[in-house]
Amino acid sequence: MNRIGPASHAPAPAYMTFAQVENLVPRTPRRPHRRNGAGLTLLECVAAMVVLSLVLLAVLSTSVAGQQRLSAADRAMTGTRVGRDLLEEVSSMAYKDPGATAVFGAEPDESGRQTWDDVDDYHGYSEAPGLLRDARGRLYPAESQEYRRSATVVAQTLNLPQLGAVPGKLVTVTVEHPRGGTWTHARFIPQPPD
Repeated sequence: MNRIGPASHAPAPAYMTFAQVENLVPRTPRRPHRRNGAGLTLLECVAAMVVLSLVLLAVLSTSVAGQQRLSAADRAMTGTRVGRDLLEEVSSMAYKDPGATAVFGAEPDESGRQTWDDVDDYHGYSEAPGLLRDARGRLYPAESQEYRRSATVVAQTLNLPQLGAVPGKLVTVTVEHPRGGTWTHARFIPQPPD
């Protein structure tokens, strides 16, 4: 005959109650009960929010830094373009004034940029923000109008090892942006042979 329960000399009852059977099974410690096994504690929610906030802060700071660098690169590209445009315009002019009474700088009969006909006419030229024009006299687009640009032309002689003294004119164009950034472009234009 099989006996259920602890070994004893007393005869076992023919049946056992549920409570008696339950006492025979070893007990394991119980964990706190969660409804349907789902849900988070308040501490877990707060920890998740802190981690999410830190990740979001890192992503946003990277995005802002990238946008600032992109804006600075765009300003530099536009500043370089408007500076190079003016330098090319000056360089395309004749070295000397074709008239008989040539002076350094604009001649008295030349009233403005559209009438200038030689390189040194641009000496001292400047354009204020909002007034930048291309070689044909058309205004640049609005995003290019924040810049100030100026040109200087200086008579200069370069001493080159294989050529010796080479007279010419040094053209320098400077472009400035009000939020910072200055771009300078220079070109030496040698005097052509007579």
